[in-house]
Amino acid sequence: MNDFAGPGLDDRKVFHLPQDTLPPTIRYHASLKHTDTGQNFPCMVAAIAKWPDRKVFGVLRTFLKNTGSGKADVSSPKKMAGSCSGGAVRLAHAGETLAICEGI
Repeated sequence: MNDFAGPGLDDRKVFHLPQDTLPPTIRYHASLKHTDTGQNFPCMVAAIAKWPDRKVFGVLRTFLKNTGSGKADVSSPKKMAGSCSGGAVRLAHAGETLAICEGI
């Protein structure tokens, strides 16, 4: 599937858009291993960087249900890799207006 974060994030009001219309900071992987359980799940993968550098120093993985109906039913469906403190997932180029949110 080439949709942003794959199927099933409709319950979070995420628009399904072709990956080539989204920033390169967010991608979908059909099957990543959840380290705590050893199981594979579809996964939304987001790159984390600090301003003004574009160097990725952390990754947020959100494991999804195989049915596509939200986050995977595991104790920790969100996993960070690397040092993410002070970083952000950039969704657009810098401009005059700044939008800040919690969560993806």
